[in-house]
Amino acid sequence: MGELIIGNIKARKILDSRGNPTIEVETTIQNESSDTIGFGSAAAPSGASRGVHEVTPFSEGSVDKSIEELSEISEELKGTNFENQASFDEKCRELDGTPDLSKVGGNAIIALSMSIAKAVASTENSPLYRYLNPNNSLKLPYPLGNVLGGGEHAGPTSPDIQEFLVLPVGAESFQQAAFANAKVHGLVEEILTRENSEFAGGKSDE
Repeated sequence: MGELIIGNIKARKILDSRGNPTIEVETTIQNESSDTIGFGSAAAPSGASRGVHEVTPFSEGSVDKSIEELSEISEELKGTNFENQASFDEKCRELDGTPDLSKVGGNAIIALSMSIAKAVASTENSPLYRYLNPNNSLKLPYPLGNVLGGGEHAGPTSPDIQEFLVLPVGAESFQQAAFANAKVHGLVEEILTRENSEFAGGKSDE
C-alpha cells in the first residue's frame, strides 16, 4: 500500500436484501500528513445456508457483538500501513485469533477487507478489479447460470445439491452467453414440466 495509512474505521448495522441484520464497514485512507485521500465502504450479508467448513458469520451470533469486536481491532489497525491487501487480511486474521473468525465474525472481517480494498483503489482513481489484479487483461468472465435449485433454497422434495450451474463454453460475447444460459433454463423447465407432474415451475430466491 506504499505510504498509505489506515484512517478511521466505522461499522454499523444494516438490513440485507432479505431483511436480515448484517454489518457495513466504512474505512478511510490517509497520507503521511493525515489528509484523507481515500474512502471505501462494504457490506457482508449472510446466505440462506452455511456449510460446516465456513467461518462464523458474527461474533456470538450477534451483529452488535461483531461491531463491538471490530471496534476493538480497529484501534489496532488505525494509523498502520500494509504492504498489500494480503498482508492486511493476514493481520485481521491474527487480531481475531481464531481459526473460524468467531471472535470478530467472518462477515465483519470480509466487510472490513473489502472496504479497505475499495478505499485504496479510490486513492489511485482505479476500479477495484484493477487494484486487486493490476496485471489482468480486460475481459469479461463467462456468466454461470443457475438452472436448478436445491438444498436450503428449495422445498423438501428438492435435491440436496444447492445449485446446478450451466457454463456457456464457446460463447463469443457476454450477451451471447447470457442468452444461452436463459435458453438452457427454459429448456430444463420444459423437460421438467413434461416429465414430472409434480413440478410447479417455482423459482428459488437465487
